Amino acid sequence: MELVNEQEMGINGVFNINISCKDTNITLYKSDTSSLIIKEYKSIGRGNCNFNIANSGNAINISEGKRPIFFGSLKYITAVYVPEKFTGNINLKIGDGNVQLIDSLTFDSLTVECQDGHIKVNGLTARKIKLQTSAGKVQCKTIIGDMEVHTKDGSICVEDLNGSISAKANSGKIKCTATKPSGKILLAADDGSITLNIPRDLYFRFSAKTSGRIITPFMDSLSRPATDNHTYHGVIGREKDSENEALEIKVSVKDYRITVNWID
Repeated sequence: MELVNEQEMGINGVFNINISCKDTNITLYKSDTSSLIIKEYKSIGRGNCNFNIANSGNAINISEGKRPIFFGSLKYITAVYVPEKFTGNINLKIGDGNVQLIDSLTFDSLTVECQDGHIKVNGLTARKIKLQTSAGKVQCKTIIGDMEVHTKDGSICVEDLNGSISAKANSGKIKCTATKPSGKILLAADDGSITLNIPRDLYFRFSAKTSGRIITPFMDSLSRPATDNHTYHGVIGREKDSENEALEIKVSVKDYRITVNWID
């Protein structure tokens, strides 16, 4: 890859970083510098592109500059180095392209919206997280915070969640391991199965709906209304053993399997 453009800007007084691009792969890294650094790499084709960077109040707004006329023959990768001391909001809006968070990052909030691309997060701590793609899969390793995930055509996988989640996959599987869940766990898949792993000692209110098979280690604690034999309800765990109110877990698929497993 050839480095074709590099820009740098200080972040003093900045709380929002907004990046909007039509067609590029974006990777976020943690930096020990005091400035926001953007590097653009080109794999093939002629011509370069400069980003338009504007500082407006407490926000840095980044948009792509003029592309070459024959942009269809070019492939770009954009690397964004975010200072470790920045703990504000990151907003990414991408057309066709993938988004990756390589390092373990900490923000107040993160929003990623892709038209067509995959989203991959290795480590993230944030009060609010929103990940959305129209066509692509979402893969997350370690998440600390409350997250909302949506993909129209792709799978969702969260390996280690400490917080709450609302996830929907129109076409694809959902797999979630909630090691320290809080708030709510809401999972829905129109065309795909759901696998949820939760702590054995969790106290929660469970609701599931599927015309397919459901597998849980607490089937004896679930009931089905006479008017709807595709819906399962139950309160699992003992209230006296928990310092908190019952966690709400709702899982829904059309006619695929729902699996819930214990983790110790």
